[in-house]
Amino acid sequence: MPPDAESRQPTLFATGYGRVSVTPDVAVLRFYVYRTHPTNHMAAYRAAVDAAQQVIAALREEGLADDALRTVDIETSTRHHTDRQGRRRLIEHEVRYVLEARVRDFELAGKLLGRALAVGASEATLWAFEISDVRELELQALEHAVRHARERAEVAARAAGVRLGPPVQMNLHLGRRGGRYSYRDSYAVYAAEPGDAPSAPITPGQHDISAEVEVTFALEPNGSSQ
Repeated sequence: MPPDAESRQPTLFATGYGRVSVTPDVAVLRFYVYRTHPTNHMAAYRAAVDAAQQVIAALREEGLADDALRTVDIETSTRHHTDRQGRRRLIEHEVRYVLEARVRDFELAGKLLGRALAVGASEATLWAFEISDVRELELQALEHAVRHARERAEVAARAAGVRLGPPVQMNLHLGRRGGRYSYRDSYAVYAAEPGDAPSAPITPGQHDISAEVEVTFALEPNGSSQ
């Protein structure tokens, strides 16, 4: 037995979990414009750009702020077919233009989905929900997790007939990192005929910010149980 074995501090490891429920306050919308041409790549590109400009103008007419809208992607591609003899045949050129908007007014968000489709968007998607400021909520979840870990450790220490000491090591894990929280478990793609601009009802529901802590507590074997 090592000479310092008897003097080594006994410890207890415990894991705690914390959770805070909150209603997201930002809806993230995406608008897709697809345009194709059987032979001319630039013709497809011009058609996509023109349609995207119409969508942007319509969104701004509805009251969307300039800084709430951004271009996510512009992608061009060419589709070919290869026959059994290995000969390639051009099928079409395609251009995809993607816009993204962040909207705090959910009623406005519902209007934007229908309006974009009515003026030429190929798809309008409720892409995600976000929480604009999560700092205080993260701290609350962490506090709950630390308390939970201590409560579990105290129960275990009492059952063992020892007293729980101070924490000597702690690791923190947030369920979701960063300043945005996306929930792709709740998204929809809308389709409408030209001129039809329904307003889609949007309800974000409640979502959780979680935290986990791993705490190592010192034990005082000579203390009395509580």
